[in-house]
Amino acid sequence: MSQGFADFDPYATAALAAAQQEAGVNLVGHVGTEHLLAGLAQIGDSAAGRALGRLGITVAAVHEGVREQATRTQRIILSEVPTSSMVEVVLERARAGAAARRAPQVGSEDLLLALAEAQESVAGKVLAELGAGPDAVRRELSAG
Repeated sequence: MSQGFADFDPYATAALAAAQQEAGVNLVGHVGTEHLLAGLAQIGDSAAGRALGRLGITVAAVHEGVREQATRTQRIILSEVPTSSMVEVVLERARAGAAARRAPQVGSEDLLLALAEAQESVAGKVLAELGAGPDAVRRELSAG
C-alpha cells in the first residue's frame, strides 16, 4: 500500500490491518480485494461491518465466495507487490468517495462501497454473488 493511512479513520485502519492479517494467514504474499473485504467483515461495529451484517455477509461467506471464484477461474491472480494493483484502485476510489462526502477521513463505508463498485475484482464478484452489489451496499450504508 503505497500511500500512508493518516487519512483513514480507526475502523478503516482496523479493516486494513485485518486484511493484512488475512493475507498473511492465507500465505498469498499480497493483500488483495478479497482480503480487504474479509477485513471489513471482521470489524462488525463499523459502518461497513454493520451493512455487511444486514446483507448476511460474514467472513465465512467471503471465504467461501473467494474459494468459488478461485475454482471458477482456476486461479487468483497473485502479485509480487504487497498489495494488488486492484487494491490500490479501491483505496483511491475510497479516498475519492470520502472527499465527495466531505468526510475528514476515509471510513470503512468508503472502502466497502469502493469494493462493491470494483466489479472486476475478486471481492466485487463475491459481493455481487452474495447479493451485495453497489446499489445494495449503498442502501445498507444509508440505513445506518
